[in-house]
Amino acid sequence: MAAISNPLDSLLKAENDRESAARRLAAAHEELAGAIEAYREAWTAATRAGWAVTSLKSARFVDPARLPRPTATGRASTTTQE
Repeated sequence: MAAISNPLDSLLKAENDRESAARRLAAAHEELAGAIEAYREAWTAATRAGWAVTSLKSARFVDPARLPRPTATGRASTTTQE
């Protein structure tokens, strides 16, 4: 006979999975924000070194003005209201 799962255990596991997914997403978001900032700095360095913006765009580099900017409020709260 198969063991009957405890509904509370199932609910807590699902909540733990959601929390884990949210933490992974937050870490990836921080990495992305860092990468965007590094890209902006590299773009600025390239243009200061004499590369024309049109040349960089022709080489299929993305103009950093088209990249998302971090929010002014900083990190979002990790809690939600339902």
